[in-house]
Amino acid sequence: MANIRQIRRFLVCGIVLCSAASLANSLEEKDCPVCFDVVNKIRADVTKNDGKVTVENVSSSFLHLCDTATKDSTDSKFCYYMGGQDVSATRTYKEMAERMTWGLPTGKICEHLRGRDSQICEIKEKKPIDLKTVDLKKLKIAELKRVLKERGESCEGCLEKAEFIRKVEAIKAREEL
Repeated sequence: MANIRQIRRFLVCGIVLCSAASLANSLEEKDCPVCFDVVNKIRADVTKNDGKVTVENVSSSFLHLCDTATKDSTDSKFCYYMGGQDVSATRTYKEMAERMTWGLPTGKICEHLRGRDSQICEIKEKKPIDLKTVDLKKLKIAELKRVLKERGESCEGCLEKAEFIRKVEAIKAREEL
C-alpha cells in the first residue's frame, strides 16, 4: 500500500514538473513578434465582434485581416505562409483557429505554427529609416531603394550607390522645404 502511494506521488511530481517545463519553454514574443502580433489582433477582433471564439469566427477574422493587409507588409507575409492568400501553397490557418478555440496562449499557438513552418518566426518588422539622422553612405543599396519606394520615388538607371544617395538627398532636400 505504501509502495502505491510512493508511485502516485512520483507520477504527480513528474506531471507537475513536465507541465512547468512546458510552460517555461513557451515561445516568447521577441522570438516571433509578427506571429504574436497577428494572433493577438485576431483574438481581439473575434472577442470584440462576436465574443464567441469558434473556428469559423477565427478563420473569417484571419481572412479579413489578410484581405486588408498591404502588400509587402509583415501581416501579408504571415498570411502567405499561413494560407490566407489565394497564391498560398498551404491552408494551415485552420490549425491556428482550432488552437485559439482551445484557449491556448499566444506563445503556444505560435510555437506550434513555428513547428509547422519555421519561416513564420523569421518575418521581421522593418525599422523605419530617419533621413534626418542617418548617414546615407552607411546604408546598403537595398535600404536606399526602400527609402525611395516608401516615398513613391524610383531611381531609373541608377547603378552605383552614389547615384542612389544623390537621389535620396534630393528627396531629403525637397522634404525639408
